[in-house]
Amino acid sequence: MMATSKRKNPDEQSDARERRSQADLQWTINRRRPVIGDVTCWIQMKLTTADKKIIEAIDLVGRGSDDFPSFIKNPKFDPLSDGIARRIKLNDVEEICRFGCLGGRIAWNQFLADPDGQYPALWHLCLTQFAINDSELIDAILKVPSRPRSERTEVTYPGFYYDLGELFFSIARSDASASERACKKVGTKKLTSSDAAEAACLIAIHNRDSTAFSNALNEHLKCLRRVRQINPEYKLINIVAIGLFAFAHYIDPSVVTQFDTNSPLPWDNEFWAYRCNGKQAIETIDQSQLTGDDRLKLKIHEFRDM
Repeated sequence: MMATSKRKNPDEQSDARERRSQADLQWTINRRRPVIGDVTCWIQMKLTTADKKIIEAIDLVGRGSDDFPSFIKNPKFDPLSDGIARRIKLNDVEEICRFGCLGGRIAWNQFLADPDGQYPALWHLCLTQFAINDSELIDAILKVPSRPRSERTEVTYPGFYYDLGELFFSIARSDASASERACKKVGTKKLTSSDAAEAACLIAIHNRDSTAFSNALNEHLKCLRRVRQINPEYKLINIVAIGLFAFAHYIDPSVVTQFDTNSPLPWDNEFWAYRCNGKQAIETIDQSQLTGDDRLKLKIHEFRDM
């Protein structure tokens, strides 16, 4: 005799869903407690399976273990990604600004040492500084004049990076004719999905198109998670997307009106809410705890073209 399956009644199905929900919550508590103790904020966030896998990967690489005075003496990792890990582990959004500020100024000094070699990535550095609100470094970057394309940099950076940079800087400097030319040039490029979404964000900013910007930013948030060659921290919290949003708001606040700032990860709505208080990134660093040599690492030197 063939066995017949018994269909669960609605009450049993509801109980099963509740048990799965509780099990999912307990996974989060058990997964994080050995590492960080208090995880109230992260328990309350709705973590997808993808979020959980990324958090596991962050734990495996051992990020966010040193406090700032120890880290600045001998940075073991990319400072911004370490700041994201600490934001997770310590439930402190300022860690992103604190370590991102250090990372930005280290990258700026690398640019000063090799302007031609590092110029194609300068616009991306500026985006991250918009994300964390380091106005001093943003101002220094925007004073750098456009530099000619170098064959040497094609080995390090893809060719379209230079074109996206020219579009970014022409928008930032309110050069309408240059940004129009750059838009047309970028529009002819064949880009990967995440790069295409980034380009679409910049073009939407140029066009002051709030709907196109929201669509492109949401696409970038989805696409970056599929990129393999980046640290898991950047997949969990998309700093570039936050930088694009902050840059668009800087250019014209109306451009960002269609985007939902309560979106889930990899958008960090708690960080953005903090970012809106206007506090400068450098103000999150207690420099009284640093040695004179370490404070010098945070100093911004002017660009001088040779």
